[in-house]
Amino acid sequence: MMSLLASSQTPSNDNDLVSIPVKTLKSALLVKTERDYLKNQISVVRDSVYNLNKIIFYQDSIITNQDSSIKLYKKIDIDRQSQLSYKDDIITNYKQELKKEKKKSIFILGGSSIILLLTILI
Repeated sequence: MMSLLASSQTPSNDNDLVSIPVKTLKSALLVKTERDYLKNQISVVRDSVYNLNKIIFYQDSIITNQDSSIKLYKKIDIDRQSQLSYKDDIITNYKQELKKEKKKSIFILGGSSIILLLTILI
């Protein structure tokens, strides 16, 4: 049988044998193997990109939630600071009133002592 180039061959029935040079057949098998390998690699890359996109989405959600938590904590801190300031003002006012009351009681005690002393002397 005489070997013919693949491009010069005509379609044949299933019963007919076709001869292809071994080098061409090896090249074709190599190309098919590389194609299958690259197809698998593309599939792996596609799956990896999909999974990484999901991970990024979840991380973005976590960051958004953490940002919301930080804003809430800052608001709570501001509220507590204002409460502390208010209570500090109350304490300051209380101390001032206490000093005034002490002065009054000392004045009253001193005045009543003087009056008592004068009544005893008279």
